Amino acid sequence: MPEDWRDVRRRDAPSSSTLDDLLREAAALQRPDERLLRRWAATARAVIVRDPSGGPIRPIQGGFRRHHSGYVSSSKVGRAIDWESPLERTVIAYCEVDPGVVWYMSQPHRLEIRTSVPALVYVPDVERRLADGSHEVLEVKSRKDRRWLRDPRYGAKVARAAEIYDRLGWRFAIVSEDEIEARPDLRRIERILSSRHVAVPEMPLLRLRRSLETHRNGIPLAEALSLFGDGPRAERILDALTIRRIATRTPFAGPGDARVRAVRADEPAIGLGVTP
Repeated sequence: MPEDWRDVRRRDAPSSSTLDDLLREAAALQRPDERLLRRWAATARAVIVRDPSGGPIRPIQGGFRRHHSGYVSSSKVGRAIDWESPLERTVIAYCEVDPGVVWYMSQPHRLEIRTSVPALVYVPDVERRLADGSHEVLEVKSRKDRRWLRDPRYGAKVARAAEIYDRLGWRFAIVSEDEIEARPDLRRIERILSSRHVAVPEMPLLRLRRSLETHRNGIPLAEALSLFGDGPRAERILDALTIRRIATRTPFAGPGDARVRAVRADEPAIGLGVTP
């Protein structure tokens, strides 16, 4: 445990081994911070605060000024997901479409780091929970965002936040505009996103499920499309099934000879961002 971490524990805090036990326990939970922070609040001056509605949390007054630019009506999460820049919207699109992502939220929580006066307050851009049980926090950076260079306090705050997330067993990563623009699957992601609310007929879906249960390595794309009548609507139905984590193409952004298989319980997610 780093020395500066001991400094944020209160006088009556448990030993470091006890704190580590709490963190390991939290990492095993589906939503780790919810139970952890009720117990951890007495052991460290860093807390995660969420909106009671389960949606994006509003930033406090006096911090870096933000404004909402729009939202994505999410089929996966079942609510509107706010975005504050076109780049953030694209990252949200990846989270919505990716069958390896189980849950995600923009501006998901407020991390209050009470090691200085005033306290450091950090609101990440995106948090997501993956099918393999891991947690990720993403900071989305456009080319115009120069706070890293202008404000040493901001850089120190993000570094401390990254340390705390690491202690929780969460991956913290920076997603840059250059990375997103260079992705070869970007156009396909946007196409799949447009199908998120497409209705899926029950009987063809049942036949697809039975076929995928029999063929664990998947079936030819043409065969899967034929179950839904072929044509553009069949393509959109398969895209909707990807978002709903039922079936997906392999390779994900593959050509016309791709196959369709069932989404696995531990489906790997599309990697985003670079760990600082």
